[in-house]
Amino acid sequence: KFQPDAGQEECDPCAAGKFAAGEGNTTCTDCPAGTTQADSGEDACDPCAAGRHAPSTGMTACLDCALGTYAAGTATVDCAECEAGQYTPAGGATGCMPCPRGRIAPTSAHGQPRCIACAAGQYTPVSADASKGATACSDCAAGSFSATEAWDQDCAPCAAGTYQKATGQSACADCPRGTSSSALGRTT
Repeated sequence: KFQPDAGQEECDPCAAGKFAAGEGNTTCTDCPAGTTQADSGEDACDPCAAGRHAPSTGMTACLDCALGTYAAGTATVDCAECEAGQYTPAGGATGCMPCPRGRIAPTSAHGQPRCIACAAGQYTPVSADASKGATACSDCAAGSFSATEAWDQDCAPCAAGTYQKATGQSACADCPRGTSSSALGRTT
């Protein structure tokens, strides 16, 4: 509470979004960014929980971090963007998740709300660091294929009796009449 005028018998409550710590206050102070106060007449502000933020002073409620952003700690002013290869599946995230195999978050698109599917004929190589998702799709090599978009494994080798001489293909071709192959992954 506060009282700006001398000689008064009662103090006025601070409005929501403001506080007055201690006694003898003549003004109320806006809650700092990263904190809020929903009630009037309070002597402190509350820090925003993880996954939420308060980007300006004097706020009465914390906001969920938007898709593609997160707040790992409390009293966050601005949510951080997910790194390339990562995303958040929902607002109010406390961290980012790596894109699953067959999906990417490109390096030029920080703050991804979702991962983009690789096209048929492409795949995402296994990363040495499982916490990092893929940032680019790779074409299947000649002699192999991926049949659908968002292929979640390595490209499959062409079966016996089939071949594929081009890269980035979604199927293998049958060996032409008069030829055969018992080997897997043929390019001719």
